[in-house]
Amino acid sequence: MIGAQEGEYTLVRLELRPIPFPVVGWIWIGAALSVAAVGLWVAVFSNPNLGFSLVILGLISLPFNPRFHRRMPRRLDVDTQGIRFLRGNSAVKVLPWDHVEKVLHGPMRWRRMKRTFPVGTGNERLYISFIARTDLQSIRVEGFEYELKPDDVERILAAIAEPTRQHKISVERKEWLVHG
Repeated sequence: MIGAQEGEYTLVRLELRPIPFPVVGWIWIGAALSVAAVGLWVAVFSNPNLGFSLVILGLISLPFNPRFHRRMPRRLDVDTQGIRFLRGNSAVKVLPWDHVEKVLHGPMRWRRMKRTFPVGTGNERLYISFIARTDLQSIRVEGFEYELKPDDVERILAAIAEPTRQHKISVERKEWLVHG
């Protein structure tokens, strides 16, 4: 782990698993099927050429939904230098420890709806956020997009104990109540 011995360079790597079909995915599928349904209606009642073109457009757009997942960062690397949010081998965001103001983590809960998330245990998801001086620099791994397990969060918290102590960064457990 980080800070095991003086001068030793260590890295904690967390492979992030996207939620199989986030809300964006379901909206994409619904929109594609709606275009196909409108195309069938237009083909039957007015213009067959335009209608069948819409049906084909709707059905062809269905396979393009998984591309959203390929663009998401898939790895979080934490070491004594800072935090890196990576997609493949390229860094999407790099946040040095001297720019971090606080670290927030905990469960995300929906107030009204019990079964909002497609996977997991009821209405609970986990998140961890590295809040920076500006919002654009902040790195957030949220339960809306990723499947985080309690062991993953605990491993990161153990890894950041020394750098947060050295830079006097507060680490808070906070329940995130989502209005839904």
